[in-house]
Amino acid sequence: MLTVLVALLPSVVIAAASGGPALADGARAKQPVEVVVHSDEQKLVSSTGKTLYLEVEAESDAFHDQPPSSEFLFYVAANSGEEHDWNWSNIATGDLTYDGTVGAGSILTETQLDSWGSVDLTIAPRSASPTTSCGGDEQDWAVTLSGTLWFNTHTAAWGAFGTMTVPLTFSVRAEADEYLSTKALQGSCSTTTEPRCNGQVSWDDGGGWHGGTNGQSVRHDGVVGGQLFYFFTHTLDGGNGPQRDDLAFLPTIRPPKVVTTAHGKTKVVVQVRNHHLFTGSATLTGIGRPVVRKNECRGGTTSDWNASYTPGPNPLTVHLAIGGDYTHPARKSGASFTIESH
Repeated sequence: MLTVLVALLPSVVIAAASGGPALADGARAKQPVEVVVHSDEQKLVSSTGKTLYLEVEAESDAFHDQPPSSEFLFYVAANSGEEHDWNWSNIATGDLTYDGTVGAGSILTETQLDSWGSVDLTIAPRSASPTTSCGGDEQDWAVTLSGTLWFNTHTAAWGAFGTMTVPLTFSVRAEADEYLSTKALQGSCSTTTEPRCNGQVSWDDGGGWHGGTNGQSVRHDGVVGGQLFYFFTHTLDGGNGPQRDDLAFLPTIRPPKVVTTAHGKTKVVVQVRNHHLFTGSATLTGIGRPVVRKNECRGGTTSDWNASYTPGPNPLTVHLAIGGDYTHPARKSGASFTIESH
């Protein structure tokens, strides 16, 4: 989102074209290192008749040792657990104009997203003051985003939301988070207590950003279940367009099963039955001895294995409307799993 205000607000402007944040008269001496504005979702029907949920996010960074940068994202999700985001980094002529002293600003991309879309939104506060933390270095405003946008996913499955000539009205609640120090941005001010060890099992097929599936067991009210995640990153238009991240999330499946073989090998078996988003099974087999750590959870230890990954007879597969089916291939090493003790 490009941020251009016709009349600049009286405080901080972070814009990629400006060479860094600028302070107006009477503004505080501390300049923000990052501003993030993230909207709630708005339920929309796309041009293909699909009911989907659209969110937007704009970020501006101005670290002292780096040139300023801007980023804009469209998030689109379906009820099925499938989600995609389209991400533009380092937008050339600016991103987000924002005054953190009053929680107001704008997001304006104009033509910089090319055939993908455009955004013209106003940021207005809906609270009298922000919530603060980290000694005032993090300031979070409850705001409203309102205006117009259009977005074309360039996919046959999900189509477009509005058009260049007939954009959609977009009006949702949002949060504007301003970080005045890297300490606040990194969350270093908060003190958290490590969770108690509860026997959680987590695993990763090692696919990383280019086709990675991972999961974990989850204990809720004494009941153990499982969760499954998928992630894949694509660069579109030969590197001249946005980056698209394909995500899938299945919150309730059977928990991964830990098996110790007669030869002393530790295995984690993952299986999904009768679900439209994920199907099939896979087995991760530990290689060698695990690395045992004591500081990840309270009252026990965590054991980390390097592992092989073997798809089952019906391989673990994710089924997406955008991106199609993906099955991670077998690998002799590079996968991993972690088991907590009780």
